[in-house]
Amino acid sequence: MDDLKSEYRGVDIPRFIRMAVVRRFLTGVEFEDHTLRDYVSGSGLRMSAFEYAYRSKGIASAVGIVFAADGTLVPKASPPERISKEISLRQRQALEYLVGEFRDGRLNTRSPQFKKDLPEHRALIERLGGNAGEGSSVEGEAPSGGANGADGASGRENHGNEGEAPGDKAPNNPRGPNHPDTKDRLELAGIDYGSAPVNLQRRYYELRGIKFTAFPVTTAILLRSILEMTIKWHFETSETPAAGMLAKAFTVVTTTYGGHRPLKNTIAAIRSGDAHRPGSLAWFNYAAHDVNAVVKADDVLQAWEQVNPLLRHLLREPLARS
Repeated sequence: MDDLKSEYRGVDIPRFIRMAVVRRFLTGVEFEDHTLRDYVSGSGLRMSAFEYAYRSKGIASAVGIVFAADGTLVPKASPPERISKEISLRQRQALEYLVGEFRDGRLNTRSPQFKKDLPEHRALIERLGGNAGEGSSVEGEAPSGGANGADGASGRENHGNEGEAPGDKAPNNPRGPNHPDTKDRLELAGIDYGSAPVNLQRRYYELRGIKFTAFPVTTAILLRSILEMTIKWHFETSETPAAGMLAKAFTVVTTTYGGHRPLKNTIAAIRSGDAHRPGSLAWFNYAAHDVNAVVKADDVLQAWEQVNPLLRHLLREPLARS
C-alpha cells in the first residue's frame, strides 16, 4: 500500500481497491436471477456508480460487505469471491434487489436513496433489511467529485453514513433483461474545468447537461472537440504547443506523457485503437466524418470512460515552459 501511494501520489488508492474487491465479491454471488451474474461481471455495472451504494455502512452491511481501512474486505484472509459465497440468504436477497435496481435504471449516482438526510435513504436501508450504526463503511470516505462536475449539476452530496433502522427481509425479485441505458448523462465527477478558458468551460458545461442516450452522435462530436481543445489548452504555454487536428495534436500528448505510468495504457489505447474502439482517435474521426458511422449511447459511454483519466490530468494545470 505504501509503495502504491508513493508511486501514484494524489490518487485515492483504497478507493480503487474497494472497487476491485467489490467487483470480485459480486462475481462470486450465486444470484437466483442468473442474468445478474453477467451484469455484475461485465461492463454493465460500473463500480464508479455502484460505490454510491456500498460507501454507506447501512447498505454495505445489509449485503454482507465490510471494508478494512486499506479498502480490502473483511475477513482479509478470505478472497472476495469466497466471502460473497458465505453471506446469509437475507444478505444475498438484499444484494440481488440492490443490483437489480441498478441494472433496471431505478438507482444511479443521482438517486436520493444515496443521500443520508433524505427519507428515501432510510427506506432503502429498511427495504434491504439492514441495521447499522453511525459512520461510513469506507472510513468516512465517499466518491470524489470536482467542483464543476456532475455533482454540481445533480445536487449530489458526498456523505459518509448514517443511522438506520432494521426492516423486513427484502424479497427476491427476478427481473427480465436490463434496459441498455441506465443513465442519460455522463458522469463528470472529478472533472474540474474551472480554470479552463471560458469557451472550453462552456463545452464541458454542455457535455454535463446533454442526454447522451438521446443524442449519442452529438455527444461524441462534442467529446471529440473537448478532447482536442483540452489538449491544446494544456500545452499552449509549453515549449511544445499542440496544433492541428486532433490526431496531430495528440502526438504531443504521446511524446510528453506516453511513458507516464498512470497514463501509459490510456494514451496507448486512445492513440492506437481502431474505429471500432470507442474513445480512440480513429473512433472519434469515424463518428465525426464518416457518413455511414453508427454511434450508439453505449459507445459514447465507453469513449468517455476511455478519455476521462487523460482529461482529468490535462485539466489540473497547463504545462508551463521549463
